[in-house]
Amino acid sequence: MATGKILIVEDEVPIREMIAFHLVRAGFETLEAGDCRSARQLLADERPDLALIDWMLPDMSGLELTRTLKREQGFEDLGIIMLTAQSVNDEILVAGVLELDAAGHRVVAGDSEIRLGPTEYRLLRFLMAHPDRVYSRTQLLDRVWGANVYVEERTVDVHVRRLRKALAEAGADAYIQTVRGAGYRFSVRDA
Repeated sequence: MATGKILIVEDEVPIREMIAFHLVRAGFETLEAGDCRSARQLLADERPDLALIDWMLPDMSGLELTRTLKREQGFEDLGIIMLTAQSVNDEILVAGVLELDAAGHRVVAGDSEIRLGPTEYRLLRFLMAHPDRVYSRTQLLDRVWGANVYVEERTVDVHVRRLRKALAEAGADAYIQTVRGAGYRFSVRDA
């Protein structure tokens, strides 16, 4: 039983087929495109839940395709994960109106930069990299603060409040959602 539809935009066939194989095996339906033009043709007829887009594509960059999609009605809330052979520190995460550039250590919404403290930045980066999944305070402490750091669980609440306040100006504060009795989740879909 399929759990969602994922568009894979990757020009290297073996990589695209490997990603599709594992996603199908995990219960996802996949759409495949080898370039931006083919991806646009698929998107004219299909509405995936998520897109995996290679950074380097033959007809235009994956980043350019991502920016174009985010400006178009109907795709502004499409979750996109950029695939890159570059270092993980060069990643760019895009979700809703937010774009997080790990290499530049900056978050922008449209043309405006969102100023974040170091902990709020790490928290947002982690949550954006794992959208639509709920994390308990303990899990967030381990993954964002580090397993060997001993702070109160309620510290997470303080930083979530600060993060929401910083994102509010861009209208993105609702992306950080409280799941009562469970923890926090980053979701553009439910915002």
